[in-house]
Amino acid sequence: MPIARWFCNLALWATPLSLASTGCGDAPGEQTDTQPGITTATTTTTSPASETSEATTDATTDASGSTTQTPTTGVPTTTSDPTTTTAGETEQTTGEPLPCDDRFAFDPDPPGTGTFLKVLVSDPEPLVFVDLQASGPGQASIMFDDVVANNPFTWAWDVTSLAEGVWTFTFLAGDPQQTVGQCQVYVHDTGEPPPPPMGDCEGKVCGDDDGNGGYCQTCPMVGECLDPPSPYGPSPDQSPWECLDNAGCHEESGNCTIWCPGEPCNMEAHPDGCPQGVESCFVSASYTSYEEACKACCESRFHEPTQEYACWDEAHSLCRYPTDCGLPLWP
Repeated sequence: MPIARWFCNLALWATPLSLASTGCGDAPGEQTDTQPGITTATTTTTSPASETSEATTDATTDASGSTTQTPTTGVPTTTSDPTTTTAGETEQTTGEPLPCDDRFAFDPDPPGTGTFLKVLVSDPEPLVFVDLQASGPGQASIMFDDVVANNPFTWAWDVTSLAEGVWTFTFLAGDPQQTVGQCQVYVHDTGEPPPPPMGDCEGKVCGDDDGNGGYCQTCPMVGECLDPPSPYGPSPDQSPWECLDNAGCHEESGNCTIWCPGEPCNMEAHPDGCPQGVESCFVSASYTSYEEACKACCESRFHEPTQEYACWDEAHSLCRYPTDCGLPLWP
């Protein structure tokens, strides 16, 4: 069935498929002209199963008038005739909850047609090239919002224009992309869908006023590359690392969250630990160079035991222990 999707090739996220397209790298890399790393797509899908469901049962009340609520997914389960098991109708007709990976969370829960929907997906790994797809009985608009947490790593999307019925959300990551998790939810009829937010962000960056009561999302360093490529990527199969494919925009502060390469800590040489934690860098949206943004992040990492800051090794495009820049890589 047709799919409405947002695609982000990143990192951090930014952070590694170890997670991510909403990640960061060349691997993390398709961009749009006005909002790098973010693509909004809408697809209309007519689901015979959904149409049948709407014709035979209300979203909240079945033929017998009994309805129960599944707390984990926000999807109603209805005791009814168990003979109909058409895709998209199972939960409505058999009383079984719709399948949903526990990586997913929704706000509001349960979803409704008359509100904006925030879809959150979490994973313990910093996946790259993350992508959210949605398929269901109508048109949907999906826009990446931000990487909102890193323990666990959590990506957020704004979804609008959902029609009533069963929708399937699919979370993908990696290069090539693979399905990481899926969740089906029932969207209730709560009124007319709100129009997707519109604004003019041409030539503007993350945090700028879009002229329509909102903020622009563009992080200019998305799509830019490291020269030379870094020997360390978000995961072993993402190395070497070169280009940033995605960033999270913090609208109110005008800062972007990006993934940057850092050398693994050599605990034998540095038993006091290492300061180069750059998997989640908070940098100004004024940076247009990925390398300059990573350098600024790296050199802000303070090492208390030595009272020194981490250093950015330009020869390897890598954040390193304060005294290791210019030395051979280990091991």
